[in-house]
Amino acid sequence: MGDDFRVRPGHVVTMTNGFLTKTHTVSALQVTDFDYDLDTICGTAEPGLRVETRIQYEDLFFQRYVTVAADGSWCVDYAHPGAGANEKSLYDLLPFTEGTAHLWDEDQDNTQVTWPYNLVAWVGGEHVEGNNWLYGDPVTLQINDPATDADPDYSAVAMPEVGPWFLTGVDFQFTYEDYDLKPGDTVTLSQGERTKQLVASPTLAFTSINYLTDAVTGIATPGAHVLVIVGYGGDYSRCTEADSAGNWSVNFFVPGDQLGEEGVLGLLPGMNVMAAEADADADSTNISRRIPTPVMRVRLTAGQIYAQNYLPGYPVTLTVYQPGNLENPVYTDTKVMEDDNLIIFEYPETLDIGAGYLVRTTDGVVTKEHTVTAVWIENVDMENDLVSGVAEAGTPVTVVARSTTVRAQRDLTADSGGSWTADFSVHGVEPWEQDVIDLDTAYIIFAYQVDDDNDMTWVHRMLNQPPQVGDISGAADPAPVNTFVQVSASFTDPDPSDTHTAVWDWGDGTASDGIVDETAGTVSGSHIYTEAGVYTVMLTLCDAAGECDEALYQYLVVYDPAGGFVTGGGWIWSPAGAYVDDPTLEGKATFGFVSKYQKGTQVPTGNTQFQFKAGNLSFHSASYNWLVVAGTKAQYKGSGRINGELAPNGHEYRFMLWAGDSPDTFRIKIWWEDSLGVETVVYDNGVDQAIGDGSIVIHK
Repeated sequence: MGDDFRVRPGHVVTMTNGFLTKTHTVSALQVTDFDYDLDTICGTAEPGLRVETRIQYEDLFFQRYVTVAADGSWCVDYAHPGAGANEKSLYDLLPFTEGTAHLWDEDQDNTQVTWPYNLVAWVGGEHVEGNNWLYGDPVTLQINDPATDADPDYSAVAMPEVGPWFLTGVDFQFTYEDYDLKPGDTVTLSQGERTKQLVASPTLAFTSINYLTDAVTGIATPGAHVLVIVGYGGDYSRCTEADSAGNWSVNFFVPGDQLGEEGVLGLLPGMNVMAAEADADADSTNISRRIPTPVMRVRLTAGQIYAQNYLPGYPVTLTVYQPGNLENPVYTDTKVMEDDNLIIFEYPETLDIGAGYLVRTTDGVVTKEHTVTAVWIENVDMENDLVSGVAEAGTPVTVVARSTTVRAQRDLTADSGGSWTADFSVHGVEPWEQDVIDLDTAYIIFAYQVDDDNDMTWVHRMLNQPPQVGDISGAADPAPVNTFVQVSASFTDPDPSDTHTAVWDWGDGTASDGIVDETAGTVSGSHIYTEAGVYTVMLTLCDAAGECDEALYQYLVVYDPAGGFVTGGGWIWSPAGAYVDDPTLEGKATFGFVSKYQKGTQVPTGNTQFQFKAGNLSFHSASYNWLVVAGTKAQYKGSGRINGELAPNGHEYRFMLWAGDSPDTFRIKIWWEDSLGVETVVYDNGVDQAIGDGSIVIHK
């Protein structure tokens, strides 16, 4: 049928091949209501006619038959078997369940509708769908932002996609420039008397997608049904319900509870994950996220290797091999990925990584390898705005000149001799190469080459040299609350005419400008802490061109002599890796401690004992340095002996203890330092670990 005609209830449809003729009067069949707790479907039709509902999964059919009541209503129940032989299978209806309803005439011809008809709002995707709307009539979209006075904030009209007479889909695509669809917006679709409305979920979000455990977690409206699909085809799906706090979790490593969730899947970077939260009448808020693919950047001129997009909280191991020798690594290091999705490995200056070195990063599931290329910046001609360098002959090179406000890019290919030149005085060929700039000391020049797996060799040259901040000097002893704390640092700058600004981040959520003495090359600052704590102070010093350097002071200890004390006793299960001399050891470790300030003193007193029998380690404290009690957390530092012996440096071992109350948690780190202050850790269970038995009490 053409676009100028649509079949309506009451129309008579006749089909014939010249020998056989079939005639059917289209019925006014509708599906109007779902009860997902009772697993019922209801609707309206002409009284006395027979309605069949059908849910199909692969070659399985879940059917129910019912006769329309005198008032034109009908309902079917999938929580209980029906009367017919093919109505015995039960089905758990969910807001995402799709099916068809058929109304049969006496000649076994039927009118069919697909259900549910609904709307789907893709938050963050600038996309609204309408599933199973009547073909042939326009559908109107309206979006209202409750924070504005506009009504509506956005509107559009679209025709459902071409299909048979029964319900089909409509699709609205728009851009961020048109409208930014946000949580809390009210989305309405209407077609004649049919109207569907959805308040986009204000809470639906992913909290983690873990390809090591194949688990996806998130938040949604408490009690809401959430459907999670991996990939675009929907072959792997899980349906769950948000708990009373709004948390939900699904796992693709094990089969799900619903029909169609038998398939298991190992999540991998690059896969797309979609989550949908349904409201009471099957409209849904949808979000999607592609699992990031880990990448690495070998930053030759910075002496750094970046590992990005690995899973936060898991260790990532770096291994470096010389050219032609993949058996014996020349460098290895392991760090835990933090929440900012970036690990920076600082490799030593003695390791002269260059072209041909193989760099590998892995978290045990995803391994990335990159062979370092020969890209290098050799000269910057600021008078003619030219940057030149070398790379392997015939290989592509990207060159970027960047200031605080401008970024210009040129994409090149090294010639047959391995040389390349980027000209920023004229436009490049590609649309992204049109910025023309006048190079000066405000710019930094980058050159990089990317392999087929998006890993990178990267070099840079700073036309303006950054300042260099020295060590921060601060109070050696803990400071009482509500008193001034003084800090200072020296700095140098290779560009003698530069001026500087500085900011002190005090670690308590506040920051203040530093006092810069350009002549003396120093920065100073002072601050009053109002709460006890162990604070990391950071100084950021920037020159006028925006080049900056940072320095950290760890730790500035602020105590409150009237702030309480801590006691504890019990045991933890010491994990593998905690005892450095033999990382394979694990087992029960017992502890007992008390730490408190005596009235009028600035140094706490008490006793700490820790014993790990599997490692033949028995630690006993000798003295304390400081104690901080903040809410349900306490932390203190001191020194002592292991098995009655001093450390290899001839002094007592140092220790730090963290304790939590409700829940009771315990961590202890024991170490010693050489004459240069380099730490050698003896024991560290690494995290605030729940105790196995016993009690920890923060006394007010």
